[in-house]
Amino acid sequence: MEYICGTFDPKVSVWRSESARGGSVRLVLATVAFSVLVFVIARSLPFLLGDFHLGMQLDEIVAHDSAAGIPSRVIRDDVVRCAENLGLPVTADNVTVSGGDYVSVKVDYSVEVDLKFYTWVLYLSDSSTLHPL
Repeated sequence: MEYICGTFDPKVSVWRSESARGGSVRLVLATVAFSVLVFVIARSLPFLLGDFHLGMQLDEIVAHDSAAGIPSRVIRDDVVRCAENLGLPVTADNVTVSGGDYVSVKVDYSVEVDLKFYTWVLYLSDSSTLHPL
């Protein structure tokens, strides 16, 4: 590039070079990708934390109810009630309680996370088993 008056200094040029424009595009794309990631985490985090708390509560429910000799249908109802309190879509059909020498509770359910542009289905599972001493 040739100038008639003065010298050309690329550092103070109004027009950016090709590499500078590519850096701006990469910055915008990285910002968009990071924003989408934060959005997805924010929408799914309540369900993931609820599932974590449900797993912790299952241990307490199984320990308490099996020690008291409570029937399996009551244990199932306790698990469903606990999941409802945590905001999880667990029904009695999702809970399997088996007994005998030990008490075992397994919860398998799915949660639909609405991401506005896509519905993400999370398949979650929790279980707890209490073996006799």
